[in-house]
Amino acid sequence: MRVVIGGLEMYRDLLVHVDGSESGRRRVQFAADLAGSTGARLSGIHVTPPPEVPPLYKPTRVEEVAAHLSSQLALQAAEAAAVIGAPG
Repeated sequence: MRVVIGGLEMYRDLLVHVDGSESGRRRVQFAADLAGSTGARLSGIHVTPPPEVPPLYKPTRVEEVAAHLSSQLALQAAEAAAVIGAPG
């Protein structure tokens, strides 16, 4: 949301897509710099499609796959937090 204060256009809230890629890191850094210079609140969002489960999946692997995906997302969140200097 943009707010005009004293004739200056300011940002109050910024939302940045976080995906763990190199371009994503640059995007997060840009958003962090913009938020820092405008006093805006910065939020990140990471969206992933649901994992595709083969028709003949083994139920014993579901927990293993879920744990793997969860750990990957946690690592990406920690990397994004490190870029903006936020606690992981």
